[in-house]
Amino acid sequence: MNIIVNRASLVAALALLAAVVRKFSPKPILACVKLSAQDRTLQISGTDLEQTLIVQVHEVQVEADGDVLINLDELLTTLKSSQEHVVYLRCVSNQDEPQLRVADDNAEFFLPTFPMAEYPPLPLSLKPVTSEGFCATSEQLVKAINHVA
Repeated sequence: MNIIVNRASLVAALALLAAVVRKFSPKPILACVKLSAQDRTLQISGTDLEQTLIVQVHEVQVEADGDVLINLDELLTTLKSSQEHVVYLRCVSNQDEPQLRVADDNAEFFLPTFPMAEYPPLPLSLKPVTSEGFCATSEQLVKAINHVA
């Protein structure tokens, strides 16, 4: 996977997933999100085995398709430390350990990835939720979710 993405859009999408994906879990793999890049879209999935949330980010330039499993909190913290508008995410292998390279014009970080085989299967019947009478910004939605949680 190799993508260029709007940092603010990615942070907003990850913040939504934080309502489902817990920082501390008896299974460390459940603290991760699955990033899937394909066809100018980044799909981010998270689950706690009771709830599943899938968010799509469309402000993405996909250089190479792929999937990666990454700790949500580590990725979110790294992205929030940047002030740049655009970030670069690329799967790399350093000393035979797969990592996600997160970079902007001023810095780069290497985050450990997790084996895809360990991630629980997500429900196949999930359909996008659409509505003609409701519109909210991602910030409003995050605020509403945090208010309920």
